[in-house]
Amino acid sequence: MSVVENSIEIDRPAATVFDYCSDMRTEVEWNPTAKTITLVTAEPVGKGSRYTARWSGLGQLSMEIVEYVRPSSWATETIGAAMPFRLVGTVVPRTSNLTRLTMRIEILPQGILKPLAPMIKLMMRRTATANVARIRKAIES
Repeated sequence: MSVVENSIEIDRPAATVFDYCSDMRTEVEWNPTAKTITLVTAEPVGKGSRYTARWSGLGQLSMEIVEYVRPSSWATETIGAAMPFRLVGTVVPRTSNLTRLTMRIEILPQGILKPLAPMIKLMMRRTATANVARIRKAIES
């Protein structure tokens, strides 16, 4: 398993940060590689919610929220992906209006992709750092 983790301070209450980030549909607003993300289960978003998504370079994937503890943490996992990954988000209030967001991506390459794990991790690290900055900008604006 390869892990990429980034944290950032966001000038918004923890519940606002959690609600925005735990709903995968918002990713198209801050991740330039996310092309479409659709909730395929009923509202509200929570544990068991499933999405279909299309990213540049990854194609179409299905994801499920496997952990959901509002307003502090959530985790999503790919379903049947060639290169499975898990995203864990953690939200920690610093003050009433300042929140620390940590996004942890656990990359689980299998088969012929396993030797590519170090290169995949390097690419993910670059994009993940930029993505948390874009998340902050989207939430604060």
